Amino acid sequence: MDLLPFNEPSAIHIQQIIDAMIEENVSTIVTQPQIEDRLIIQIARDTNSKLAKLSPLLRDNIGDNYIDLIRDDIEALLNPEDIADNQWIGTSIAIGGCFIALSIILLIYLRFHKTGFSTRKRKLQIK
Repeated sequence: MDLLPFNEPSAIHIQQIIDAMIEENVSTIVTQPQIEDRLIIQIARDTNSKLAKLSPLLRDNIGDNYIDLIRDDIEALLNPEDIADNQWIGTSIAIGGCFIALSIILLIYLRFHKTGFSTRKRKLQIK
């Protein structure tokens, strides 16, 4: 499963990673804060894994020394983040909003469609 850093992973590659993690009982994903983590969080959710975000060796904080950076990384490894799956709330709201919007559109359509049909029917009866 080779993946070059500049290539986006395919769906097949992601599924292979998930399958391998489940097979090997991986419980923690190690990443860095500067890496875009949308996909990593999704993989963590799919595998019930936690995230340990290690700090980069070069930081903006000049006061940090190498020992402090290592301590931060050890702390992150000992206490990885638990990824809670709270997206269902947003998804439910979005689905509910779409349902309401579609209902309103359907009611408006039926109202005007019915009126249009009645008008045509009356015109035919008059002739």
